[in-house]
Amino acid sequence: MSRIKLSYRMRLNSDAIFSSGHSIPGGEDISLRMTADNKPYMPGSTLKGLLREQLENWLVWNGLSNDAVQETLVLLLGEADRGGVISDRRLSFLDLHITDTTPETDWYSSRTFTALEDGIVKPGTLRSASCLNRGLEFTGTVFCDEQDKELVENSLKCIKRVGLLRNRGFGNVSISVQNMKIVKAFDTVRTITSASCLKYRIRLETPLAVTYVAREDRYRQEAGDQRQEASNYMETLNCIPGSTVRGMVVSWLAQNEPEWFENHKELLLGESTRFLYALPVVNDVVTLPTPKGFYADKQEKEFYNILNEKKVQPGHKRASIGAYCTITDNKIKGYTPKTQSIMRIQCGDDKQVFTTTALLPGTVLEGCIQLDHPELAEYITQAFQETIWLGANRYAGYGCCEVLSLDADTNINYSTSYTQKDIIPETLYMMAVSPITMTKNGEIAGIDIEQLKAMLDVDTLKIEMCATSIVEVNGFNRTWKCASPAVIMYDSGSIFQLKCSPAPQVDKLLELERTGMGIRRSEGFGQIVFIKDFENLERIKESEKKTKQLTNEQIVRQARCRWLTENKLPKEWPSMSKSQIGELQQCCERAIATHDDSEIFDFFDHNEKNRGARHGERFVETGKILQQILKNQTLKDTLHLPDNVTCKDDMKERLRLVCDWIDLSRKGDGRA
Repeated sequence: MSRIKLSYRMRLNSDAIFSSGHSIPGGEDISLRMTADNKPYMPGSTLKGLLREQLENWLVWNGLSNDAVQETLVLLLGEADRGGVISDRRLSFLDLHITDTTPETDWYSSRTFTALEDGIVKPGTLRSASCLNRGLEFTGTVFCDEQDKELVENSLKCIKRVGLLRNRGFGNVSISVQNMKIVKAFDTVRTITSASCLKYRIRLETPLAVTYVAREDRYRQEAGDQRQEASNYMETLNCIPGSTVRGMVVSWLAQNEPEWFENHKELLLGESTRFLYALPVVNDVVTLPTPKGFYADKQEKEFYNILNEKKVQPGHKRASIGAYCTITDNKIKGYTPKTQSIMRIQCGDDKQVFTTTALLPGTVLEGCIQLDHPELAEYITQAFQETIWLGANRYAGYGCCEVLSLDADTNINYSTSYTQKDIIPETLYMMAVSPITMTKNGEIAGIDIEQLKAMLDVDTLKIEMCATSIVEVNGFNRTWKCASPAVIMYDSGSIFQLKCSPAPQVDKLLELERTGMGIRRSEGFGQIVFIKDFENLERIKESEKKTKQLTNEQIVRQARCRWLTENKLPKEWPSMSKSQIGELQQCCERAIATHDDSEIFDFFDHNEKNRGARHGERFVETGKILQQILKNQTLKDTLHLPDNVTCKDDMKERLRLVCDWIDLSRKGDGRA
């Protein structure tokens, strides 16, 4: 059966809250989950959880036994097991994004909530939340096997509630499947039957997370007792390791070409086939890890590397260049891929909250697969479908990548490398493109001079200076279902100043760049490059950073939050009592429902004129403020918005501002 892509549309029949798990200081206690370009969305992992529940219900309603139901759920949605077998029929989900036709001004509204105790408001429980307005539409995608199309479509239609506060009427939705598309193999323009190097370029369609270090328990000593504490943060790599791409290729071949894979797996998994790191692409140029050892003064006017200066000048610090760089005409320009932080909840009984980071959608990366046996290329290229999935949580909206290109090449070419036309000096600068370490007599040895000297075919070799950092490389063995032994390596960007005698031949340098050095080269480790004219590198001075441009809606929301936090109800005598404030808010809520604010002004007129002067004093100041907000000036003037900013201005919006003003004025001061 072939894989298909189902596109569906979700309409909000009531207000909904897609919570990010964070609050906005001075604003909402519950904020919405937003993309990097400030658009609301619902994660694919959330939809996956909702679909699992409805899928189970649908199977039970159709008379399947409990064992058959659980077997189908595991087959389609998998198990919470790191080493679980990947099924051909596993469902994959993309995030749900708001349709572009929806005006931004109609996306949000603010709501307030309290807890009740014995029928009255419980003190200190007032909370505000940002809600998505009813009527909005979101689109999403689920990848499934063709034989499961009807089952998935029916289960999607059964989802009726999403988001927070569903028991209070929020999150009522209706879902309809829009269209179906068959997923095809990537069109490589020509059939690649043989190649010594396959070069591919991909673009992230969803966030991608390749965790740097596996989440593990750590210990600390406190008050004389040893206590276990679980780490709740996982960092992601800002590139794609070769082992990640290798896992994707191997899994596809093992499932779709089992006979060929069984006969060729030793070649495919050995060091004669090397899956190199996929690095970010900037302005159509592949970057390199930024060389270490660059320092600058605090104003970043002086810039130098310690391999030439030999020491750091007083008061200077490491230069902030970026994780990656491009080098052109002896000019170095830094770049750091953008990431986003995502709060999640761990499966299991403890339900622990933890945070992960992920590369943003739109990031372009390029990598290579080097083949000492060119005939393997014909089958490896088949694993590159038009859409591939990499990294963690790839069945829950992460790691969806579009293959932009896949070409045969003779070798990976670095723009900073030496060529046949260059005269090779005796002093060389060797940089680690990926983590690297060598072994000697079965032990980790860092850089083994004797081995490196033999590779370069020189009489003498010495490391004169170096600028390095180390990293602990972990892994997971799916065969034995346990963590692989950790290895300490020199990190990417570590650079070594080598003194050779005589100068090596250029062919030796290029061959070492092609094959790499050290251990685990099949996973992309040990990749190096010799940087030409490293001692002459200068930094490109970046122009002044542009101020981040806020959207019209963001400016309005910030101004609204600022007004609410800066303005409070009068508290000193003469001021309204708690019951009178509650009565006023009741009038405002009725006015929102009836679209008639006359009751509010009748309330003030009655209390100021008909119940005595002393009683009326309580209402004068608050009445003037409400008169100004509701009648005398526009909402734009009330919030002090700039002339070029527009906002929705009607009775309902002004009354909501008044209700939030009353709520937040009482919050935390004992008047709730």
